[in-house]
Amino acid sequence: ASLTNITTTNITASGNISGSATSTINVGGNITTLSTGSFGEINLDDNKRIKIGTGDDLQIYHNGSNSYIQDTGTGKLILDTNGTEVRISKTDSEIMANFITDGAVELYHNHVKKFETTALGIDVTGNINASSHITASGNISSSGTITAAAAVLTTADINGGTVDGATIG
Repeated sequence: ASLTNITTTNITASGNISGSATSTINVGGNITTLSTGSFGEINLDDNKRIKIGTGDDLQIYHNGSNSYIQDTGTGKLILDTNGTEVRISKTDSEIMANFITDGAVELYHNHVKKFETTALGIDVTGNINASSHITASGNISSSGTITAAAAVLTTADINGGTVDGATIG
């Protein structure tokens, strides 16, 4: 059966609710799914957006090549969790970044952790390449070689490893 221009307080459907490309479904209340059923999916074509907020401030869409979560409002885009972490990953098995509740921030390169914040500062795995100065007000510790193309100026101790090509002063 086909119905048009319905004004009512409740609609119960056991199939699809659909319209033409120019149709609008306006809901002044909630859309609730039955706990005994399955909600299924909201299917949108490329470049069709889910818009949230009075001024369409938050938009979620796919343009055919890339997927977007876009904050077009004047406030902040906040990811908030009551869980143990916020994770950005390529798949469930390839982590790119972890933001652990009340703990570390971990950054990965090709699924290998390279940078982590800790209660004492940061830990870096691999080389640190700087195009300018690295300034330290505390100790610099290394289990390998510290290589410098110019003078190393420090008022702290350099512990462990060797200092290659540097002037300590």
